[in-house]
Amino acid sequence: MLNQSFLGEYTALATPIHQLDARLKLIVLFSASISIFFIDTWFGMGIFALFVMILIRLAKLPIKAVVKGLKPVLIILSFMFLAQAFRVQAPYPILASFGFDPSGALRGIFYVLRILLLVALTLIVTFSTSKDELSSKLAWFLAFLRPLGVPVDDIVMMISIAIRFIPLTFAEFNQIVMAQKARGANFETGSIFRRLKAYIPVFIPLFVALFKKSYDLADAMDARLYQGRGRTQMNDERVSFAALTISLALCLALFVLAVVM
Repeated sequence: MLNQSFLGEYTALATPIHQLDARLKLIVLFSASISIFFIDTWFGMGIFALFVMILIRLAKLPIKAVVKGLKPVLIILSFMFLAQAFRVQAPYPILASFGFDPSGALRGIFYVLRILLLVALTLIVTFSTSKDELSSKLAWFLAFLRPLGVPVDDIVMMISIAIRFIPLTFAEFNQIVMAQKARGANFETGSIFRRLKAYIPVFIPLFVALFKKSYDLADAMDARLYQGRGRTQMNDERVSFAALTISLALCLALFVLAVVM
C-alpha cells in the first residue's frame, strides 16, 4: 500500500494554510530556504523551528506524517552528521586515525536540523496545495520567459507529469514487491548485497511498467491534440491584499531573523 505521508500527499482541509494562494506559499518557501542557511545560532534556529511548528499546527498536518516524510532524508543526513562528528587526524602522511570531535558533532546536529526544517516546510506546502494548483502557479511565475521563446507550458506540463508519476511509481513498486514476496522472494534477510540482488526482479518489471505508462500517456495526449500553447486558467489569478501583506511580512521577518541571528 502506498504511503502517502511519505510524499506529503495533498489533503483537502479547511485551514488558513490550505486557503492561502499557492504563489504566496511558494514565495514564503523560497524565502525560508534562503534565510535558513544564514542562521548561525541555536537561538535563531529555535525561533525558525517554532515558526515551522506553528505552520504545521495551522495546516493541521499530523506529526506522524511529518516524521514519516522525513525518514527518506535521514540516511543522507546521518552521513552528514558523521562527517562532522569524526575528524581525520594524520600525524604522518600515510597513517591516519579517526577521532570523535564534540564540537563537530554539535555542528553536525545543527546542519541536520537545518535540512529537516527545510524538508518539513516543503511537506507543509505539498500537503496543503494540490498538484494542479502548484503547476498552474509555477506557470504564472515563469510567464515572463514566454516572450523569449521559452516553452513555459511544456516545461510546466513535464513537471506536473513527473510529480504525478511519483506516487504511481511507488504504488507500482509496492505491488511488484508484494507479488515477488508471494512467489517466495526474501528481501529482509541476508547480507546487504544479497538483499540488493533480490530487488533485481523488482526493478526490471518496474521500468517496463513505467515505460508502458509513459507511452500510453503520450498516445493519450497525442489523441487529444495536445500542443502546450494557448492554455487558459479556470480560476481567478488575483491575490487578496491581506494574504499578500501577510506573506510579505513573513518573508521580511525571515530575512530579518537570518541577518540578526
